[in-house]
Amino acid sequence: MPRTTTVAEKRLRNITDLLTTAVTLLSELDDAFGTPFLRPISKTTASLINLMQNCKRNKDQCVQLLEGLHGVLYAIIDLHLKSQTAGTLPPATLVHIGQFTETVHKIHTFVEAQQDGSKFRIFFRQGEMNSLLKACLSGLDTATRVFKIETGTMILNSIEDMRLRTADLHKELLEFISTHSDGILSDNSSSAIIATLSSEPSPRIAILGGGGMGKTTLVRAALHHPHISSTFEHRYFVAAESASTSTELAALIGLHIGLNSGTDLLRPVITMRGAERPAKVRWSRPFLQPLKPLSNAAARETFRDITDHLVEEEDMIQLLQLTDNMPLAVELVAHLTDYEEPSAILERWATEKTSSLAIGYDRRSNLDASIGMSLSSPRITPGPRSLLSLLSMLPDGPNTLLPPLKF
Repeated sequence: MPRTTTVAEKRLRNITDLLTTAVTLLSELDDAFGTPFLRPISKTTASLINLMQNCKRNKDQCVQLLEGLHGVLYAIIDLHLKSQTAGTLPPATLVHIGQFTETVHKIHTFVEAQQDGSKFRIFFRQGEMNSLLKACLSGLDTATRVFKIETGTMILNSIEDMRLRTADLHKELLEFISTHSDGILSDNSSSAIIATLSSEPSPRIAILGGGGMGKTTLVRAALHHPHISSTFEHRYFVAAESASTSTELAALIGLHIGLNSGTDLLRPVITMRGAERPAKVRWSRPFLQPLKPLSNAAARETFRDITDHLVEEEDMIQLLQLTDNMPLAVELVAHLTDYEEPSAILERWATEKTSSLAIGYDRRSNLDASIGMSLSSPRITPGPRSLLSLLSMLPDGPNTLLPPLKF
């Protein structure tokens, strides 16, 4: 006689299925909008799903934590859908999401400690384990109250209701992302990407252009185009900055999408700084031209969308002349106007460009100079500048030498 599935096992199966979908939704949001904290939350949640398969103790408490976790994840996704600024969340909300990220890590520690032979169990006494569980529940309760208020909706408690809502949410999210990607997908490059992906059995596409030209933004938007999302059920964006060899790249792709060694990679689309495609690859034709700077009209529109202050037309034109209409440079300079007057920015620009030539950096591009302007902005104090210097040394940080920061 077959063994009857227990209530706890059904709850575990239900919530892991729901969390698997939630991880997919968070990854798609991260790919489309790059909201801070979404990537660590989604990766930690994915690890939790795997850990629960071997949970030996306190299974009811672990399932309770995962059910609470799913409710908050749904609320965070819903916040993006209801955002007034196309998926961008206000700083106060990001603070709450950052605090919730700490709770997710605590939940991961608690669940990992329930495994046989867990190294965490060696360090935690029973009283400390109970304190950790209370901290997890308290963090979930706080996040539930905060996000319930911000979304204006009740976080669902019924598993069946959550299952139905998650399916609807996935559809809403894809429509939301594709809607807010239309502006990016209006040029010939995007049309060529979509046409090539749709028509060729195994295309290889290289999107070229200098730093800050919007290569990553373009390919992410293409992946969420309605035609592409309806043709390909599963689409993955793999950030490969940390891979320096073809073997490392293959391993990184396999890690993200679960491919076994030797499996063919279908329809790869890469973005690469520069103007030459890697050799010895049969790239799909017609070749895409390297991305060009924004038009004057697009640069002005981008500038106005970013800055919080009204900048006179003449001042804006002078500032945009400093950027060469490169998207990243336009964004950086536009943000500077939130804290400095245009006249002060222009004066500081002239001083720093002269200084960089005097100390032997040859001719830095306007993009490099705009990055330097951001780092030397009056709002950047020595503490954050030191932190940025340390972050650049991490494995996924820049792999080029930067001028030394002044502390």
